[in-house]
Amino acid sequence: MPAPLTRLLIVGGGPRAAGILERILANTDLLDGSRLHIDIADPHQPGAGRIWRPDQSGLLLMNSRAEDVSVFTDDSVTCAGPARPGPSLSEWAALVRAGEISLPEGTDDLLPELAGLDGGSFASRRLLSQYLSWFFHETIQTLPGHVTVASHPLLVTSLTEHAGADGDGSPFTARLSDGTVLEADLVVLSLGHTDAAQDARATANRDFARRHGLFYSAPAQSHELDLSGVGAGRDVLVSGMGLAFIDVMAQLGEGRGGVFHPDPRPDQPDRLRYEPSGREPRMWIGSRRGVPYHSKISSQLRGQTGTRLQFITPELINRLPETINFREHILPAITAECEYFVYREILTGHPGWSAMSWEEFEPRFRSAVAAGADRSALIAAAVPDDSLHLDLAAINLPFAGRHFSSPEEVEDALVAYIEEDLHLRTSPEHSETQALFMAILLIHMELARILPVARLDAASRHVFPDRWQSFFSLVDSGPPPHRLHQLLALHRADVLRFLGPGVVVRADEETGRFTATSHQSPVELSAEAYIDAFLPPQVVEGTANPLLAQVTADGLVREERIDAPTGAGHPVGTGRLEVDTDHQLLRPDGSRHTRLWATGPTSSEIPLGAFSRPNTNAAPFRRNDAMARDILNAARDSGDDRVTSLAGRGQGR
Repeated sequence: MPAPLTRLLIVGGGPRAAGILERILANTDLLDGSRLHIDIADPHQPGAGRIWRPDQSGLLLMNSRAEDVSVFTDDSVTCAGPARPGPSLSEWAALVRAGEISLPEGTDDLLPELAGLDGGSFASRRLLSQYLSWFFHETIQTLPGHVTVASHPLLVTSLTEHAGADGDGSPFTARLSDGTVLEADLVVLSLGHTDAAQDARATANRDFARRHGLFYSAPAQSHELDLSGVGAGRDVLVSGMGLAFIDVMAQLGEGRGGVFHPDPRPDQPDRLRYEPSGREPRMWIGSRRGVPYHSKISSQLRGQTGTRLQFITPELINRLPETINFREHILPAITAECEYFVYREILTGHPGWSAMSWEEFEPRFRSAVAAGADRSALIAAAVPDDSLHLDLAAINLPFAGRHFSSPEEVEDALVAYIEEDLHLRTSPEHSETQALFMAILLIHMELARILPVARLDAASRHVFPDRWQSFFSLVDSGPPPHRLHQLLALHRADVLRFLGPGVVVRADEETGRFTATSHQSPVELSAEAYIDAFLPPQVVEGTANPLLAQVTADGLVREERIDAPTGAGHPVGTGRLEVDTDHQLLRPDGSRHTRLWATGPTSSEIPLGAFSRPNTNAAPFRRNDAMARDILNAARDSGDDRVTSLAGRGQGR
């Protein structure tokens, strides 16, 4: 009798799906002789997926340095499966330049970028797409004889579970966009970012723009934006100052033919001058915070280093009450952790700023944290310059409580803020910013591992992970430094202006235009064009993804819902499919599927991304390995069940 065959369907072929596939193939010894066939369905290029697709503008860049991007599970990763190290993005580029790796045909336009790429470069997303696709194809070259893989460049439109699927091994049936039907015993949904077909705010703005002959761009993936309707020299309101805004800025500046030139000053060696093409609009930008994400950091640590967290630990979680309040129980530990990293760097790396040794400061600091005591006097005694004192609340909302007296004051404040941000994060003497960066990164990964979301109270579910993710992005996921230099150059060229914080844009029926106002300043501006510079909201109800709509409508899975913060009212949907701690999807009755998993932004997992820095025991790779091993164990058990069933039927005959 041949070894039993189990069929696995992975819906989605982006980097997260490719990472899970690699871990499956690294752990195939768990199959114990069973055969496995893997179908991967995604209309986009395998490995890269929709977000990193190769047919996007070269102006759209990564916000991580090439040396900090890897998709390989290296020896630093603590996981049950075997490590399979491989090159980072910068190392891969060097291998391409050396002729050891070949690019596919039709990508010669990437050669100039490859020639100048080093570890500190911010690569284009088009170049990253080739690295990710290469990783996917390298992965499937390692197939053992009892495993097969087939790729389907199509959208999965429906998934049906046959009655008794969890009992007798009956398969799922998936239908693809061309009508092809695939049978599967196990399914992984790795859908990536999906769009909303029905969003009340965007729909209302589209309708308003259509009735009044205006331009409106709803939240969308940056590389899929059509901004051709924004006229040259016209005012355009832009909501949002995160990474989506940076992409809009690039497309309406350089993308319209403008050129940046070096324009250094003694205290600003990287200053730029912008030469307009005359085809640019004038961008008026604002947001809730009113500031862009912090620049990526180029300084290096000078003092004692260490990546072990001191306060955000499993022991902390074990000491907490069964119901956890994020602000009361977790935020103090986050603050202490950030202070520990920052003041360790100052006291051990910058003796000129210090009035106390680290050896004296650390035990006193630990005692104060353990006692829940105020630490401000200790910090002031150790670091006399209060401009170096860490204030996470001020970082999160730098203009909280401030009212500007004039639009000019808003402009001056924003320019000064961005210039100071660049100084702090790109000057070698301010390595404490790198210490904060590392602290926030490590905290982010550890919270995703140890914080049980099910134990959070209703108010905390509205903070974690979404608001925490927003703060993490502000501090650690900002743009390359030169993007903020470009922003300032565009401002000096009067191509970009600041609306500041507290901005709200409304459709003004009286004037027939979009109008921006701020509760923190007298700024008020109307325009005939408006861009919502945000990613599309993740939704279940009103999703544009046919599979997501179908599996929820048919009751195969359920949307994650959280209680209102006050405890009153109906639970609110998060727009994500609910999974348990093993990434197995939950049915509407709360029971879990034992053969159906979900991962990525469509699922309720804590977001960590699909790739990470090499040699950092990266959490995404640990998560991929654990998930892959669960899938393989289920595949082996499925095969065993089938053998037992066949044997039983044989005896009956």
